[in-house]
Amino acid sequence: MIEKDLKVQISESEVGYLALHFEMALNRIENEKEKLKVILVCNSGLTSSQLIKYKLIQNFGNQIQITEIIELYNIHRAQLEHSDLIISTVPINDDVSLPILYVNPIMSQQDSDKIQRYIDLKDSRHSEELIEIIELNKKINSKDELLEYLGKQLKNKNLIHNNFIDSVKEREYHASTAYGNLVAIPHPLMPLAKQTFIYIITMDKPIAWEDKEAQIIFCLGLKKNTTINLEKVYQNLSEIINDYSKVLKLLEADSKESFKKIFSP
Repeated sequence: MIEKDLKVQISESEVGYLALHFEMALNRIENEKEKLKVILVCNSGLTSSQLIKYKLIQNFGNQIQITEIIELYNIHRAQLEHSDLIISTVPINDDVSLPILYVNPIMSQQDSDKIQRYIDLKDSRHSEELIEIIELNKKINSKDELLEYLGKQLKNKNLIHNNFIDSVKEREYHASTAYGNLVAIPHPLMPLAKQTFIYIITMDKPIAWEDKEAQIIFCLGLKKNTTINLEKVYQNLSEIINDYSKVLKLLEADSKESFKKIFSP
């Protein structure tokens, strides 16, 4: 569509960089979906409710989303099924299906702490962590040998579905995932991981990867409907692809701890 509308030819490498930008944007949209959806209930004053709204946005803008501001006498009209929590400045005697946090009309630090504790508790119940596996200086002689090794290790760790490696190979058939500067990022065509992971392997020497060479491998596996924000991972990978000096530092790392410090400074 870009080529058609702008009348320009885009190289495969540029398409790759554009894809990274789209992926980050999509992750930001997903993050919006993951915010706690809050109904704000007040007595009747529009000004006071707006003040609380902006205070909430200021303190918790990246964690909550105000879906509705409603007066107490209209609580029966609230869209409860589309929200997660009610924050109210007045007692609610009606029987509602959502948890309620009461705050003062002029929010105090105690009110903010109460809301933060609720968010932290809810997140801890539904947290999903990125699994990170690092192997350094492996002796591997070819791309096929590497993919076979990856498949065996990931199956042993029960991290993938049976067709994961087949999908990785199909992805390679359509377009190589070797991006230059000795970096390859093999991944399947669709989410086929049981848990979201990044499997990193450095090798004692470069191996042929289509028309390029690869010595550091970042295998990405995504669980369907993962809640993990991978924006930082994609940003790190983008920087590494474009910075050969950083690639060399990663290849020189002699421990997992030193590798992590370079990969995620």
